Amino acid sequence: MACSSAFSTTLMARVAVRLRTRYPAVRLRSVTVSNEEATRLVAEERVDLAATFSTRPAEGVRIEHAVYLPTYAIVAAGHHLAGRGQLGIAEALDHPCALLRGQSSQRELLVQAARNAGRELEPVLECDQHEALIEFARLGGGVAFGSTLTVPDAARRGLALAELTDPELRQRSAQLQTSPWRQLSPAQMDFLEIMSDELAAVASGPASGPSSEPAAS
Repeated sequence: MACSSAFSTTLMARVAVRLRTRYPAVRLRSVTVSNEEATRLVAEERVDLAATFSTRPAEGVRIEHAVYLPTYAIVAAGHHLAGRGQLGIAEALDHPCALLRGQSSQRELLVQAARNAGRELEPVLECDQHEALIEFARLGGGVAFGSTLTVPDAARRGLALAELTDPELRQRSAQLQTSPWRQLSPAQMDFLEIMSDELAAVASGPASGPSSEPAAS
């Protein structure tokens, strides 16, 4: 499987545990790549599945599941914005922000939303790891951005989430992709079912938890 970084944290671990309760002998291999690379790898049949974000129709793949995941401003529990259910990007940018370095679908849409609100995205911290951005926010440095894939345990970690309401951010969906020319095995079909279930739980909001199954022995 190929997946972007947001999928490769706790989500993949939960899916692996649930799948192995059904198929104890199964072995999973996952590589973390960019959104575009994940789609390319599955289109070229170099991997069986891709979990990725997309803002436009992808060629050469079959979309098995797609769901909109809100983008949140992530702040420390004691931050000025904590307790706000929703806000716009302009208000979030009144505070220092941190972003993933380089190009990403999320950054592209945040830039677009900021410009349409008459603001510029000028991060005080840019790095390659989501976790560093979350820690920046947790320590009170300012605002990070992400979905509940990025911080599924926000409250436990002393973080608060406020959904960004800018319409530009609704252009991105989380997708599970396969090759249209490859027939999936029963284990792969069950993997897609479990991953879809986990994504549905994430999409329903920060307070929702994923479905559970008995732990593998």
